[in-house]
Amino acid sequence: MLDHVYVTHPERIIETLVAIYGLSDHYPVCFVHKFRGLKSPKSYHDTIKYRSFKNFDKEGFIYNLDTAPWSVIDIFQDVNDTWLDTWTLIFNSIINQHAPIVEKRVKWKKLPPWMNSSIIDCIRIRDKFKKRAKTNILANTMCKKLKNQVVKMIANAKSVHMRNEIIENMGNPKKLWKTLKRAVPTHPIPSSPSFIETHGTEITDRLSMANAFNDHFTNIQLAANSAQDTVDEQVHDDIHASISNFINARIDVSTQFDIPLMTTQQVEEYIKRIGGNKATGLDGIGIKILKLALPVISQSLTHIYNASITKAVFPDKFKKAKLTLVYKKDSPHDRNNYRSISVLPVISNPLERHVASSYLKYLCKNNLLYSKQSAYRPNHSCEAALLNLTDNWLKAMDKGKFVGSVFLDLSKAFDLVSHDILLSKIAKYHASEPTLRWFKSYLYD
Repeated sequence: MLDHVYVTHPERIIETLVAIYGLSDHYPVCFVHKFRGLKSPKSYHDTIKYRSFKNFDKEGFIYNLDTAPWSVIDIFQDVNDTWLDTWTLIFNSIINQHAPIVEKRVKWKKLPPWMNSSIIDCIRIRDKFKKRAKTNILANTMCKKLKNQVVKMIANAKSVHMRNEIIENMGNPKKLWKTLKRAVPTHPIPSSPSFIETHGTEITDRLSMANAFNDHFTNIQLAANSAQDTVDEQVHDDIHASISNFINARIDVSTQFDIPLMTTQQVEEYIKRIGGNKATGLDGIGIKILKLALPVISQSLTHIYNASITKAVFPDKFKKAKLTLVYKKDSPHDRNNYRSISVLPVISNPLERHVASSYLKYLCKNNLLYSKQSAYRPNHSCEAALLNLTDNWLKAMDKGKFVGSVFLDLSKAFDLVSHDILLSKIAKYHASEPTLRWFKSYLYD
């Protein structure tokens, strides 16, 4: 008599054996199966790092910044590394004296917005009774009562929070839609995947998974370049001719766009506009401390930003970001089903905003934007585009015409923008040679 073991994934069988013991002449067939997706038990607490302002001395901090040797930056010529490295070293050394980075054990890394002190106190009392519930009848009764009370308090707090958010965001469709998606999620949000599949191979090591995701998002441009090669040459030439005709009809050859230099006042205004909840990048410099130090450091930052413009080099440190993965749909083990959120250094924000604002002014001044474009323009919105469409549809229907529309949803639209095509288009819009080199440094180097 033979015993058989059938499995759907034989590659997950680590070992097979026949257990021989003397109680029977029929020995069992055993095997060791590797289960994927099993996680080690979560520890009760997490550890977070943050800047401690417990003993922060504002006057001492400003004094140290004011007496710091910022002029040392002028000695160096390398915008890409040396200037920014020196500035960051001086600034961080002073911050660390007054607001050092400390570690703290917490139960939640980030409390839900609906959580309040009453719920936390009730949970703490419930847990105390829970420890004695097995040996004490009264404690068991109180634990059950408090458990139900905590559930009701959480449900009520969530309801009140969502109602308030909906009321507050009635005039802001973008924030309102985010609130409604949190209240009624369209699909379950998985935790961090236990493994990912790349080229038919399972990767389970956390560091290897992180590297695989980095490779995926940094090389996604290859897909755009391969798609570009499939475009018919005649179509390609027609598009370029159409763009050239559009531009040449509006501006002459002598008109060029140069990135203007920044003033100290502009740098201060850009930083003041950044929201207080802006996440901190890899450099560890948060917006709170940056705004506090602004009167002292604005001149040195202006010097670095202008050096980037004049030398046509976007610093590499401004491109390094913290990546957070956001699951979208389908299998959580496929890298294509995630999008990335990049948290760049806060100090890169003023330079990027300045270039974007200056270029937009140039395009608007010379009437180089399509009149019906609503995205990324002041006083234009999704609502304006929809009103224009529905108005045209209604007019056509009143005239007895049939109305048809085609809606396109482009996956990874921004990621797949070809940098080569983008640079050639910027050149066609009469960008100067230094400006083109700056944009190339921003996109490629």
